[in-house]
Amino acid sequence: GGRTCGTVNTLAATMEQGSELCTTLKQAEILCCPLPAKFCTFCPGGIPDPTIVMSGGQSCGSMQASGASIPSNSDLCSEFQAVESQCCPVSVSVPPTKSPSAATKPPTDDVGSPISPLPSDSDLVGPVTRSGIEMLLVGVENAGQVSVWQDYTKAFIEDFFKKNPGIVYDVNATVTFISQTATAGVESIAPRGPVRRQLQKTSAPSVKITYVQTTTYKSKYPDSYAYDEDYIAEEPFKEDPEGYIAMLKRLSSYYDPV
Repeated sequence: GGRTCGTVNTLAATMEQGSELCTTLKQAEILCCPLPAKFCTFCPGGIPDPTIVMSGGQSCGSMQASGASIPSNSDLCSEFQAVESQCCPVSVSVPPTKSPSAATKPPTDDVGSPISPLPSDSDLVGPVTRSGIEMLLVGVENAGQVSVWQDYTKAFIEDFFKKNPGIVYDVNATVTFISQTATAGVESIAPRGPVRRQLQKTSAPSVKITYVQTTTYKSKYPDSYAYDEDYIAEEPFKEDPEGYIAMLKRLSSYYDPV
């Protein structure tokens, strides 16, 4: 008691590491040399559209700027980071677009069917990103709870490739919601009869969802331009759209009108 931090530091230099007195002096460390403050990180890899406004009224850009002065262990920082995925997709390095002329096509047999070599653990591809994917859901006005929609869509993509193993397998996807646009649910009716008046009728509401998909996967032909991130993003919904809708309805009653 009664010593300054400088005195304690000088005395500690003469103590043997691990001694009882050294251990006692170390208890003053937190008072003499506290750890530097850490501030809230928000989309450190950048924001595609900083003008997007969150439910609290702040834009993605303003939340990133505010985070630089908010302690990382504060409740406000936790609230910011809870919606971080809506402002910035996962930051990954996207390889250059493969040129069809330089790409390797899968070898084929005499009738043109691909020859399937044995899978190899060295064929892991990614992570690769497909941006600007659009999905139209007819029957609802919005995507519902964003985190739920992201999780369901991710699960459907991965489950599709598990149930349909082929050239692409061991797919692991991350789906990141970007934005949504609802339609008015009204369509025009061509005028008929003697009264030529333009009419309207109510149609089913719909929402266009824009999202980013980041994927790692294995491929029997990792250099093929025919089986890439575009193929993985499109194939499950092209081949089994009814299965996706059925899964949404099964997991949440919100999607019953779809």
